[in-house]
Amino acid sequence: MRVLIVSDQSTEVAKMVSKKINQTGNQSIIQQSFSTAAAETLVWLPTIATVDEDVFNLVDAIDQHKITPTKIVMLAVAGINDEVNPEKLEQRFGHQFGDTILAYQYAVKMIDELELPYTIIRAAQVVADKTTSVISNEGQPVQGTKIGAAVLVDLIVSAALTDQYLNQSIGIADD
Repeated sequence: MRVLIVSDQSTEVAKMVSKKINQTGNQSIIQQSFSTAAAETLVWLPTIATVDEDVFNLVDAIDQHKITPTKIVMLAVAGINDEVNPEKLEQRFGHQFGDTILAYQYAVKMIDELELPYTIIRAAQVVADKTTSVISNEGQPVQGTKIGAAVLVDLIVSAALTDQYLNQSIGIADD
C-alpha cells in the first residue's frame, strides 16, 4: 500500500509516521501539498495556521484527480466536538481558541462531505515525552492535556493501514 503524508516536511510526527509505515513493508511519501501522487491512503497532518485554506486545496486536488485516495486519515485538535473544557483550550491556543476550533471543524466537515472513508484523530497537545494514552470515541470527553508523539504515531499508522477506526472521529490524550 502507498500512503501519501501531507505535512510540513520538517515535522517530527510526519517523519515518524513515514518511517513506521515503511517498516511495515508499505510505502510512504511526505509532501507539503496535495500535488499529484499515486497513493491509496492520505494522511493529512495540517498545521493550525493553514488548516482552513489547506482543506480547500485538498478538495480541489481530489476534484481535479490530482490525488485519488480511497481513505483519509486527518490529525485534528482535541476540542472540535466540545469534548475539551474551554479553559484547557484557552490555555493551549490562547484567547482566540475559538478560531482554531472553527477552522478544524470546517476542515472535518469538508472531509465528511467528500464521502470517502476517513478517520479523524482529535489529539491533545503533542509532546516528545512518552505518555500513556486513552482513546475516546466521539461524544466522550478527552480528559488529558498532552499525548506523546510515539503513541500518536502508532494510532495514525494503525488508522492508515487498517480499517480499525474507519469512519470514526476518535480522541487521544494521556489519562
